[in-house]
Amino acid sequence: MHLISALAFHSITDLAKQYDPIMRLKLGEVDTIVVSSGELSCEMLKQHDPCYADRPNSIGIKPPKRLLLRLHPQRRAAADGAPVNIRDAIFSMMSSVTCRAAFGKVSKDKDTLIKILRDGIQMVGGFEIAYFFLSSFVINTFSWTKIRLLMMRHKLDVILDELIRQHQRNLAKIDSGSEDGERGRKGNDDFGNEDIVDVLLRLQETGELQFPIRKEDIKAVVYDMFCAGTETSSTAMDWAMAELMRNPRVIAKVQAEVRQGSTEDARSGSNPATSITRRARDRRVRNPSKREGSRDPQYWTNPDSFEPERFEECSKEFVGADFDYLPFGAGKRMCPGITFAMASVELVLAQLLYHFDWKLPNGAQPESMDMIENPGVTASRRDSLTASRPNLKHQIFYL
Repeated sequence: MHLISALAFHSITDLAKQYDPIMRLKLGEVDTIVVSSGELSCEMLKQHDPCYADRPNSIGIKPPKRLLLRLHPQRRAAADGAPVNIRDAIFSMMSSVTCRAAFGKVSKDKDTLIKILRDGIQMVGGFEIAYFFLSSFVINTFSWTKIRLLMMRHKLDVILDELIRQHQRNLAKIDSGSEDGERGRKGNDDFGNEDIVDVLLRLQETGELQFPIRKEDIKAVVYDMFCAGTETSSTAMDWAMAELMRNPRVIAKVQAEVRQGSTEDARSGSNPATSITRRARDRRVRNPSKREGSRDPQYWTNPDSFEPERFEECSKEFVGADFDYLPFGAGKRMCPGITFAMASVELVLAQLLYHFDWKLPNGAQPESMDMIENPGVTASRRDSLTASRPNLKHQIFYL
């Protein structure tokens, strides 16, 4: 355990370079297998996919697991010419999009959900000794992190229970046609269509699925969608904007392409099939003779530098087929939100680069930007990305 620092992904990378791309780490009582090889990833996630499709048993990532980050609107800041916190603006936009998809509208408890999400990500991504000594009754009973997570879970249940009750009341009005305003509506979203909660409630009532849907299942699904759809896409866009602002040549090239309409729609991907997996299976993975990975020099030239041009003539896909580049994972545990994420990320980045000319505030130089990561379940940037007043060359655009 002493080999794992606060930024575990850096420590694991260094260990893989020193020892082997497949390692067994003893974290307290928990055996952890670390794979840092594209070849081994292909063998484990494709050839032996069902064996590695299970989930870790942790209260921090049991559904519901993550909530929205704290958001701040940026319209007034942009209008006044003040520096804009791009990270907060992107999070605000993505939370609204995901809220409307999952709940039909932006939740009135948004601020509470944001605080729970931030606290949860910090605790789940931090060190908790109880996760490594599962057989110790004393350690697990008096774990302050677990107690805090259970308290947060209770607050979350109260919010989601009220959300479901509100949807049920509205659907009852729609079915009865008791109010003129309800006629012609099918669901709870702003346009009268069904949102995710409506669909799940309908499936629960009709019993169309082969298994029953409980209220806890509905809360878990909408919670997962709400959190994952906001935090991961926002983090990816924050990194993209930070790297672009560190590289004036690249951002100028991208803006020229966007404004000329030369970008292409790359929305691709499909939901992987899921099935019940065995608790454990014996499988032998061959001993590798070379180190590989998503940032291995054998596969990528200057893998740690930001060179998006490398993908212009590259035939590699990012949907789990090429195992030296796995932004969405692979196999049965592959991210099911590829289509939603790509649509969100591409559209927002294109709008930001099309409408505005971004510059660092107060004459800051690109090489002075801090690109250190935060410890946690996702590698977000430690510092917020702030840009000076945009030069509006085109129509006004608000997030």
